[in-house]
Amino acid sequence: MAIRLSGLNSGMDTDAIVEELVKAKSQKKITLEQDQKKLSWKQDSWKEINSKIYNLYSTTLSDMRLKSDYSKKMTKASSDAVTILTDSIAPEAVQTLKITNMAKAAYLTGAKLNSTGKVGATGLATELLGIKAGSKFTVTVNGKDTEIEISDTTTMAQIADAVKEAGVNCNFDSKNQRFYISAKETGEKGNFAIKAADADGMDALGKLGLLTDTSYNKDDVIAGRVEALKQEYKTAIANATKKHTDLTADYDAAVAAYAEKYGDDAETDPDVLQATVDEKSLALTTLQDELTVLQAQLDAATDPDEIDTLNASIEAKNAEIATAQLQLDVAKEQQTAFEDLVSKNDAKDAAAAELADAISLYDWENDADVLAKLNADATKGVDDIVKAYEKSKATFVKGEDASIVLNDVTYTSTGNNFEINGLTITLNHAYDEDITLTTTQDTSGVYDMIKKFMKDYNELVNEMDKLYNAESAKDYKMLTDEEKETMKDDEIEEWEKKIKSALLRKDSTLGNVSNAMKMVMASGVTMANGKKMYLSEFGINTLSYFSAADNEKGAYHIDGDPDDKTTSSADDKLKVAIANNPDEVAEFFSGLAKNLYDKLGGLMERTEFSSAFTVYNDKQMQTEYDQYKDKIKNQEKQIATWEDFYYSKFTRMEKAMAELNSKTSAIAGMFPSNQ
Repeated sequence: MAIRLSGLNSGMDTDAIVEELVKAKSQKKITLEQDQKKLSWKQDSWKEINSKIYNLYSTTLSDMRLKSDYSKKMTKASSDAVTILTDSIAPEAVQTLKITNMAKAAYLTGAKLNSTGKVGATGLATELLGIKAGSKFTVTVNGKDTEIEISDTTTMAQIADAVKEAGVNCNFDSKNQRFYISAKETGEKGNFAIKAADADGMDALGKLGLLTDTSYNKDDVIAGRVEALKQEYKTAIANATKKHTDLTADYDAAVAAYAEKYGDDAETDPDVLQATVDEKSLALTTLQDELTVLQAQLDAATDPDEIDTLNASIEAKNAEIATAQLQLDVAKEQQTAFEDLVSKNDAKDAAAAELADAISLYDWENDADVLAKLNADATKGVDDIVKAYEKSKATFVKGEDASIVLNDVTYTSTGNNFEINGLTITLNHAYDEDITLTTTQDTSGVYDMIKKFMKDYNELVNEMDKLYNAESAKDYKMLTDEEKETMKDDEIEEWEKKIKSALLRKDSTLGNVSNAMKMVMASGVTMANGKKMYLSEFGINTLSYFSAADNEKGAYHIDGDPDDKTTSSADDKLKVAIANNPDEVAEFFSGLAKNLYDKLGGLMERTEFSSAFTVYNDKQMQTEYDQYKDKIKNQEKQIATWEDFYYSKFTRMEKAMAELNSKTSAIAGMFPSNQ
């Protein structure tokens, strides 16, 4: 961006001057923005009315254009224990129903946890409840087994989450210190099972308060415990055997090494070995004492010849001592080697004894008594677990199917709903007596459907007429930001509301849609017998031009409608027709609905300018909206160009004035100042 000099030398407010010079260009941009905003309001108005047209088309008319839609029936029950929905295929008859069982969902209420302190959701199951790490249990839902294992870091909340993932509802209630588990669906199909395959799993379920009589198969758990003990016994014997084998090999290796080092006839009597060590030790001590005497003599000698003789004797004595020390070391080494040999032999013998004990205690394969003890231990272990949790078991309610007897025929369902020959029967609560179901034609249902059609049609046509006949808003121009600053918020809102209300005034597209709908309604229906019938024959008419309210002249009123104060006192021809000639009513109104449905469908077809299911040119409007974006952007570029142009002019002027001022100052400096 170029540097702009704003009146530094001229003293002029160049920014204000430039703003005035480009004001015309800026005003054009503002006008474009206002026109774009006004177009967006018009798009919103069309979207709203189009949504209502499509809603009438896709719901009310779509639901009424088939004759089968008028075959409405109703069923009354002699008790509120059931709710009945009636399809058109249901026979008009009186039937007898008896509720024999309500559907139930499987539900497990856990026993209260037995712990020294209150267990929270984040508490560790192993630490707070004493559950053995590695304990497992299985949750079975719809034939699918999910195994859950508890580790040292498993919390109560994680256990609940794991059970949930298996396919049931589960919650750990820390306030009540219990687990609550329920099936996700009612009936026998929703039943679930929580089982332990071994004693550790049983104990874990007991400590979690989830143990029930069906949580385990005692014989299977005992059998599993027996197999586990058998494996432990096998392992114990195998370990004892290996230990004995290894120590025997160690001893044999030591014997071989001893014989190799000290000869095949090496001494093996510990007393002899000790005597040899003592003998060698005594010999060494004697030599050391003799050396001490020689050393004392040397210290006292003064004769050179005597000194030489004593030194020679000391040297010889040291050699003897060295030899004696070596002999003592060899004797001690042999003694130590033999002691190690004895130790290895003792270890080997101890291992042999351990192996014998293991075989006598654990060899169930060859000893019936051991096998009997093993089974007894396993049984007692399981019995102890059962006894420990006998008074703290969970309460389990099985899921049950619902069952009814209709006309002496039994039906079952996983839920409390039955669909039988056009009747949808919902069981509300248990009831011991017979219930009478009476199915008849539902004339009020047909009447209400036609009444709703007229209401929906009237609301739409009245709104379209209101938009089409809106007062002109030509005196209400779009407000600029400056104008809004001088107004209150409610004044701005009211001003813009006036503009919005007239956006579709005299809109040709809106008028065409409204007239097309009115034409269909006024044209009547050609019946199968060739007769032309009109709404008026069923007591449905528009009010007179003078009695109808503004923008409600196209609305239809039903004679005798208690909710319509203008026609409520007239005879209700529509109800009479529905009661006396329901087929004719169905043919006429299904035909009328189809005619209007087809007409709106044609008006909402996709075109070059409109999308599918749209009565106005939404594509064209969007294109115009996007074109405004381009025009506004181009106008902004023009404004910037003109601003740069004018600023460049003022910049050159400022530079020229700066040069002039500089020269003037220089000339003035050439003259002496007055003293």
